[in-house]
This record gives sequence, C-alpha cells and structure tokens, in this order.
Amino acid sequence: MVLVVFLILIITIVFGVYFSKIKINIRSVEMESEFKNAKLKFDIKLGLFLFGKIKVLNFNLYEDGIRFLNGKISYKEFKDRIYKIFRIESKNRDIKNDFEKYIKTFKKINPKLEELDLKINIRFEDVFLTSFSIVAISTILSFFAKGNKYMYRVLSYCERKRNVDLKGKCVISIKTINVLNN
Repeated sequence: MVLVVFLILIITIVFGVYFSKIKINIRSVEMESEFKNAKLKFDIKLGLFLFGKIKVLNFNLYEDGIRFLNGKISYKEFKDRIYKIFRIESKNRDIKNDFEKYIKTFKKINPKLEELDLKINIRFEDVFLTSFSIVAISTILSFFAKGNKYMYRVLSYCERKRNVDLKGKCVISIKTINVLNN
C-alpha cells in the first residue's frame, strides 16, 4: 500500500515537472536613454506553474533587487552568491562568449511570447537615421509579434537631441522540460 502511494506520488511529480511552465511576466519596463546616461525601471515576475496552472514559486525583480518570500537581495549580492556556488571567476569572464552562449541557450529552451504591449519613441537629429531605425525595428518586431495578442508602436520625433524611450510589458512562457534538457 505504501509502495503504491509512493509510486503515484513519484509519477505525479514527474508529470508535474514535465507539464510545468516557467512564466516571465514583465509587468512594466521603462527605459529613457540619451545614449550617455540611461534610466531603467522595471517590474518583472518570474513564476513556476505546475501543470501550467498552479503557481509553485514566485520571484519579483525590481531595479533595486530581487524579492522572494518576503526577503530582499541586491543584484550584486545575488551575483556574488551564484559565482561562489558555481565557482566562477569573475575576473576571467569573456563577455562576448557568454553572450553567444546565452543566445544559443535561449534558442534551445524555445520560449513562447504570449502577450506583448510595446511602445518605442525614437528621436535622432538625422531624419534618415530616424526613418531607417523605425523601419528596421518595426520589421524585426513584426517577425516575432504575429497575432492579436501582440501590440507594438514605433514612433519618431525629429528633434535636436538623440533619445530612445521604451515602455512595455509582455508575458513569456517556457516549458520546464526544455530548461531541464538544456
């Protein structure tokens, strides 16, 4: 009897992990950039959902740190702990290779964009540069945002200052099995 209950529990956990999702809910991102000093504000929720519906874990990311279970930790402290756990030497890091690894890993985990609301304001002194950047950004976004759930606006202003403002929110879901297989 105990063996049967244990077996059912193990099977439930395996199916739970297989059918669970990690959802990244970017509730707000605001960036104001004058190319020399950028201001970034964000509110991001990371959640693990068992069978895609039942919330198991929840993390909140803000510009000042990470909040989890009524506790708060700064990004520097979090980075130091991760480097210590995985024995990573911060001085010997190659940023270009790390970025390429992150991009390859991101492609392998196959994220799905569930919702998007994005507004980009671009201001350059040069009219040609402004129009080219609007066409390029709009084209790139149109490849990723196909459907009724996705909304984006790319606007331009010709002024004497160079500035890019970005405001948006989105929901990205990743199957946990893709993360574990990676």
